[in-house]
Amino acid sequence: SFEDWQADAAVKAAVAQLHLDSEPQPHWGEPLFSAGAAATLVYFAHPVRERDGDLGIVVATTTVQDLSTFIGSIDTPGTIGTFILYGRDKVLAHPRLRVASELMTADAPLPSLAEIGDPALAAIWAPGWEERRIADLDIPAHGSRDDSDSYVYLYDELTTARDTPWVIGGYFRAEDLGREWRRLNVVTGIAAALLVLSLGGAVLIARLLAGPATQIADTARAISALQLDRIEPLAGSRIRELDDAEHSLNAMVAALRSFVRYLPSDLVHYVLRHPERDIGKPQLRSMTILFTDISGFTTLAENLEPAAVGALLNAHFADLEACIRGTGGTIDKYLGDGLLAFWGAPEPLADHQRRAVEAALAMAEATSRRNAEVALPLRLRIGIAAGEILVGDLGAPTRMNYTVIGDSVNLAQRLLEIGHSAAPAHETVIVTTAECIAAIEPPPRTRPLGQHVIRGRAGAVELVEVLPPTTLP
Repeated sequence: SFEDWQADAAVKAAVAQLHLDSEPQPHWGEPLFSAGAAATLVYFAHPVRERDGDLGIVVATTTVQDLSTFIGSIDTPGTIGTFILYGRDKVLAHPRLRVASELMTADAPLPSLAEIGDPALAAIWAPGWEERRIADLDIPAHGSRDDSDSYVYLYDELTTARDTPWVIGGYFRAEDLGREWRRLNVVTGIAAALLVLSLGGAVLIARLLAGPATQIADTARAISALQLDRIEPLAGSRIRELDDAEHSLNAMVAALRSFVRYLPSDLVHYVLRHPERDIGKPQLRSMTILFTDISGFTTLAENLEPAAVGALLNAHFADLEACIRGTGGTIDKYLGDGLLAFWGAPEPLADHQRRAVEAALAMAEATSRRNAEVALPLRLRIGIAAGEILVGDLGAPTRMNYTVIGDSVNLAQRLLEIGHSAAPAHETVIVTTAECIAAIEPPPRTRPLGQHVIRGRAGAVELVEVLPPTTLP
């Protein structure tokens, strides 16, 4: 099982210090006393470089009590005791430290050899120990004695300790070795090696944490940028907490993918880029409105299966969406076989008229290209009008739409209707006002449609048909 130490003040202070190191390496850190846990902690820190270059650090932590319990469980014949020393004079793990001890405090996180209450261990570095080294073993060993007995110590140093070495080993009574001396020393050496391997398991844990943690961070960044198409499902982890986090993120991404299908993605991206702006507040903007529909679609749909009608419309709308997004526009809503789009909000656009007309010409080209591939060609009609538009969140408190209303919205819809009769033979008909075209430089190719009285407007309006390159005047 795992305990969560990230809120512990001592651990937080140690991690903060790690971040001050410009090029940290994987290492065992300095023991630290946690007042909250009333215990001395040891930790293994593993740096993680994220894709953007930011430094993260994964920290695996254990207590001196748990470490002491582990080494105390190693049962090797003839062994009196096992130990881990911090340097030469401090005890990091010992069977007597399996429970909380007053010997460990904030001022002195580890007890000294003299304080641990083990005379045999306290004698390990007795004067002259260098002269009593045993040279024919594969690991360091030497003999020593206290006031009443002689001992043999076998040990090794942990190389991943950062500043102060860890000395890991065990000790025997010399008289117990007898003719089994070499065999017992080998067994003890194996026990010490296993202990080192068990500590190395913390390194493995850190690496198991580092990979999923980096993936979670990358996924969170992609979610914040709404780059949902770039996110691969997280595979899960053998660590329960990380596995829960990854499953939650996978569920969030799936929900967001479903959610954004019903929202203008450009609008959502704008909100994410500018959270400080209240774009929902209704306001007047200089904008261009575009309506589309398909001429004769009702008759066309009567001769098709419902699934075929849906597939036809979805392919058509995909073409139109690409043209609108490619010119910086926003789709407000789909209206049966047509749609309403606008330019100039939420991002103000000085050339919104030009962008809308460019989108309409791109729609004409896309429709012509698709008609060449299908048995039932579509005839597209488009109405475009520019002016002062009220845009913002409109609706009831429980459900609102970011939408547009105003005279120019109504005018664009009327121009769409005129397009049905203006040039019945044309594959695509784009109707707009001469005033809108006058704002575009250089102006597109047009055909005059004369003065028209528009229902709901005072006076006549000069209209033109914008001609796609393939349309003859």
